[in-house]
Amino acid sequence: ELASGADPQTGSYEAELKIKNAHKQFMTGYFSRSDIFPADLKHALVVPLESLVNASDHRAFVFVFSPEENNEGKGTVVKRPVNTGRILGDRVVVLKGLSEGEWIVSQGAKFLRADMEVKAKQSNEKAVL
Repeated sequence: ELASGADPQTGSYEAELKIKNAHKQFMTGYFSRSDIFPADLKHALVVPLESLVNASDHRAFVFVFSPEENNEGKGTVVKRPVNTGRILGDRVVVLKGLSEGEWIVSQGAKFLRADMEVKAKQSNEKAVL
């Protein structure tokens, strides 16, 4: 059951869900914060909002990391235009311009220039919902 309107201060909706609880993991009255994504975004490519540079009107740039061969973590960044879609919390859907598995700069992108040499730091974040 979904509330008839959003909370005017938070923009969130209160919802009551019925959940199968065969293993008795949940007790009556538990509360949770959840992000519910539409089915059409099941395999959407998403990136952190912070990775976008010069974002406006569903267009932006991201810096894509291009590693050097046999040089642990070192490479250059290429400034790539992307088309963006829906914002999902602190992430944004990328509709065009990136492929799954490409490495992007997720922090400090605003301090980079195209073709700048960088050293990559591994992240455990996944780019796909």
